[in-house]
Amino acid sequence: LMPKVRRVWFVYRAGDPTDAAAVAAADLAARQLKVELLPRSIESPEQLRRALLELRPGDGILSPEVDTLGITAAILDRSVKARVPAVFATAHWVARGGLVSYGPDLYAQGVQAAGIVARILQGTRPQDLPVEYADDLALAINLETARLFALEVPRKILFRADVIQR
Repeated sequence: LMPKVRRVWFVYRAGDPTDAAAVAAADLAARQLKVELLPRSIESPEQLRRALLELRPGDGILSPEVDTLGITAAILDRSVKARVPAVFATAHWVARGGLVSYGPDLYAQGVQAAGIVARILQGTRPQDLPVEYADDLALAINLETARLFALEVPRKILFRADVIQR
């Protein structure tokens, strides 16, 4: 969507082990894509506000999966106001105006969890169940936000998208 992006921010809650692992994965991807990753560990709403003010035109943002300290909501607000593209973990944020998300399909995860519960209720011991990951990842695009950012979404991305907000 934004091939000229050269700096990508990852704002996350300080001390979150899940986000620390995500930063490591994002750093590897950033090196392969030849973009600069700017991880920002946040401990307070004021620190979050100051970090988001550092965004520059041409930057991009990776949002954490969990909205601790209101980080994801603040990223959505700043992204739209500053017209800085942000990638969210779920389509929930795209439905609220975010540009794009790529992550687990929450409905499919619920169905998957219900299947595990059903197996337990039928007598399978929880320790006998294998660890399962999300079966479905969904790509969601908000075309209204893309127009606001003056972005043209390539057809190959639209064909791949599971959810298109108009």
